[in-house]
Amino acid sequence: MITGKNKDIGITIIMEKKFCIQCGLQLQKKAIDGRERFFCSKCSWIFYKNPLPVAVAICYNEEGQLLIIQRGIEPNKGKWSLPGGFLEQGETPEQGCLRELYEETGVSGHIRSNIGTGYSQSELYGSIIFLYYSVMAKDINIVISNEVMQAEFVHRTDIKRIHSDMHKKFISIFYDTELKGRE
Repeated sequence: MITGKNKDIGITIIMEKKFCIQCGLQLQKKAIDGRERFFCSKCSWIFYKNPLPVAVAICYNEEGQLLIIQRGIEPNKGKWSLPGGFLEQGETPEQGCLRELYEETGVSGHIRSNIGTGYSQSELYGSIIFLYYSVMAKDINIVISNEVMQAEFVHRTDIKRIHSDMHKKFISIFYDTELKGRE
């Protein structure tokens, strides 16, 4: 059993499949493709524990200011971040990015480009792949959700408030590629 204890919020996450989703037989462990994996000895189904995808919006207005949020829920409650979240079944990363942007801030926009992809290992969620998108805001009227304490468009000098070094890296790439010369 794989478990993790997040000390900040007191939640234990169990990331294990016990039974086959195809035939219901209890899964066994076996070395497959160079890794220990759970598999079904009856129907040969293999449980691949894959990374979780997260779409992140580097959303900007006509003045080149970026939209940042102060998280209202764990993980990282109270810390400044970029709008984003886990993709839902059946949506593209671009759709997930725009959905999360709107859900968290009430801001709508359109995707300009994919800025890049990052990776992180989380005690709470396991492996996470971050998909960063440049989003031009169409509607800049901010209406925050219960997941957000505050949201505002800020100048590049205010980006230092963001807690994630990975977010800061992709914001820098964004400014160097998307808004070069507009600062």
